[in-house]
Amino acid sequence: MIDVDRVRAIDVHTHAEVSRDGHDPMPPELRAAAERYFRGKVDRPTADDVAAYYRERDMACVVFTVDYATRSGREPVPNEEVAEAAAANPDVMIAFASVDPHRKDAVERARRLIAEHHVTHYCAAPVVHNLLIDAPPELRATLDHELRAMIAAAPPPARTFDAGHVEILAR
Repeated sequence: MIDVDRVRAIDVHTHAEVSRDGHDPMPPELRAAAERYFRGKVDRPTADDVAAYYRERDMACVVFTVDYATRSGREPVPNEEVAEAAAANPDVMIAFASVDPHRKDAVERARRLIAEHHVTHYCAAPVVHNLLIDAPPELRATLDHELRAMIAAAPPPARTFDAGHVEILAR
């Protein structure tokens, strides 16, 4: 757990850019565009590197990968790896899961990350929350821990709020 009295700041938007095995999920043309934009080589930290960076600075962070595999054709840094890094560094890191909503198994991936890897936070567009609300009972996670959800991109319909953030995955 992050001791908010100890840290100087919390960065709420950080990325694990590469996996522990060196896999870079960003297509080369986008990596080149980022380097042009930032006028030089862009750091490519693993989730473990991100934890070390923030610990050295007496800071904490929210870290996630970006899963857009159905568009990019490239697998992301595994959510499981990000969750493991956060579990190993709970004093400086909160992991958010990222699941491409266009994956045929998106709900199962989200359920597995929450139930088996104890992901505690996620952020999704209203349509994704509603996919979780409408998922068959066998795909809903049985939670043994608190799950916090953020709604991104657009105001959600009332039914998303009516379901409640924990109710979304465990009715």
